[in-house]
Amino acid sequence: MRATDIIDYDGGSIYLLDDDLTKQTDTIPALDTGRLRPGVGAMGIKTVNDRSYGHLARISVEVAAAGFPAEPADAEFIEESSYLTELGCQRIGDCYFAECQGELAAPLTPPGRARVHVRLYEIPGPHDPYRAAAPGYSPRLVPVNEHLLLHIWNERTDR
Repeated sequence: MRATDIIDYDGGSIYLLDDDLTKQTDTIPALDTGRLRPGVGAMGIKTVNDRSYGHLARISVEVAAAGFPAEPADAEFIEESSYLTELGCQRIGDCYFAECQGELAAPLTPPGRARVHVRLYEIPGPHDPYRAAAPGYSPRLVPVNEHLLLHIWNERTDR
């Protein structure tokens, strides 16, 4: 399965998480530990424009049932990590932990305990701008600053 959409990343991060946010966010390391920051039930994913505001990223996700999807020819490998989840049903969250819309709105992994394995890639630009439209306003093109590709596979575990 592959899904792609645009995400706002004010502050320099997006997230892979489940619905138990009251416990998860405290487990994500705050210190600079790399681009993938695994916690328990969630992972912080740092963007290139760290601690900046008003940026959009195109996020693509490929999920495989067992093992990582095939390595992409058009992307640069950045980092690999994993974390444990009790609930499963991992989804992409924007910089404010909110659920995404469009193709990234649905859960990416099945429910249940698992080790979630993640590989982060960058797809080089230039990137097509996002066409923003709202009722009562003229459409405009908004720059997309980066394109991240996440390869994910969910390894069921009994802990």
